[in-house]
Amino acid sequence: RQKQMRHTIIEWRDGASLPFLGEQWVVRLDPEHQSPHISDLGTAPKCLQVPLSLHAQPGQIRDAVQAWLMRFAHQVFTARLDRYAPELGVTYTVLRLSSANTRWGSADVKGQIRLNWRLIHGPLSALDYVVVHELSHLREMNHSPKFWGTVASVLPDYAGERRRLNALQ
Repeated sequence: RQKQMRHTIIEWRDGASLPFLGEQWVVRLDPEHQSPHISDLGTAPKCLQVPLSLHAQPGQIRDAVQAWLMRFAHQVFTARLDRYAPELGVTYTVLRLSSANTRWGSADVKGQIRLNWRLIHGPLSALDYVVVHELSHLREMNHSPKFWGTVASVLPDYAGERRRLNALQ
């Protein structure tokens, strides 16, 4: 795990490589704009333009990118929850972002879902697995065979997604 973590360390500078939805994006410092934005959607690699001076400190860059990622993650996560909740016949009450070190998500009996914002770095399929897993807890608050059957009703290859997700940690 330590070796893998060294490969995911981001050097916060202009031109940094950033994992985003399973792809590598480039961070570009762009003092001409007021807010972070995605540019060059038709090119590879895709870019996240960050409104900072080319002389910005690494911590400033990290904080600006992380704030944007968290806002974007909330939008993406909400869309994925809204997609799968009706399919599972459940309703969630609120989505909260988490920064947990050991958990990708959680759900409680009140319908509150917590998802780790760092899921935005991995592929959408990994995010979908966590979303379906947590929404399934709104039907079964355990990991019984009935729970896994609920997950499998939406994601038949959930075991493969689970393995891929664990590889991201």
